[in-house]
Amino acid sequence: MLLCPTCHTKVDRAPEEWPAATLVDLKFARAAAVAWIGGLVTFANRADARAAVEAVLSANRDTFEQFGPDEHDGSFPNTEGAVKWRDVVLTEIVPRNELVVSIVELNRSLATDADRRAASQLRAHTRDLAAKHRGDPLLAPAKRFPAAVEGIFSERSQ
Repeated sequence: MLLCPTCHTKVDRAPEEWPAATLVDLKFARAAAVAWIGGLVTFANRADARAAVEAVLSANRDTFEQFGPDEHDGSFPNTEGAVKWRDVVLTEIVPRNELVVSIVELNRSLATDADRRAASQLRAHTRDLAAKHRGDPLLAPAKRFPAAVEGIFSERSQ
């Protein structure tokens, strides 16, 4: 866990006063505070969390349908279309995927193990997707969009 130098020294000098569970709780409390400042919210129930996730996923589906590659052969009608898709992935798709992951992390008390696994898979997919569209070298084929993401906070993931 990343700490400022003062806190790092405090924890290192008295590890028995700072068990891992306490540090993890502090980490999530800090993430919640930052998310709140940034406009993310915690939800009262799974249905509200699901509605937020579904809105983000729906926006990504709409963007994919408008700018993405042909669903049958993965091609683009022209080079400009491929360039536009690259830009849209990096400026819209990736940030929205990261938002879904943040919603799950911020609302972990509502999330099931299946929700957390799907968010973890989405994080890996998003990392690969961003690297691919930035032109970074990939050590393996980019991970596909995980189908389990569609069920985050849904009735079937309970």
